[in-house]
Amino acid sequence: MAKKVSEMTFKEYSEDVKKRGAHEIIEDPNFGMLTLLRKEGFSYEEINRMKMDKAWKLYMDSISVSIDQYITGISLIVEQHPERTQVFRPILEKLTEQLKKINREVEKGKR
Repeated sequence: MAKKVSEMTFKEYSEDVKKRGAHEIIEDPNFGMLTLLRKEGFSYEEINRMKMDKAWKLYMDSISVSIDQYITGISLIVEQHPERTQVFRPILEKLTEQLKKINREVEKGKR
């Protein structure tokens, strides 16, 4: 029987995700798990050994702060310069898609 995601190490999860072709959740340069965990100060070795239940919690905490800062910045610019709204549409669409991917992975992890 396959391990539950919460029982896997980050390395095991990363390998599994890459096999399924969903590596963006791990490697995206802006919102990928590896990127955000590294920004939190963890070494590659620490991240690879980390259990996924801990990695998910740290990731979600980090991404929540990052997203809040990102959206606040966009909101301020759009408020002050409404003519620039169209510039942010592709950025917001990418952010929305990334969040949907994360949500799908979280839902899979509950099984």
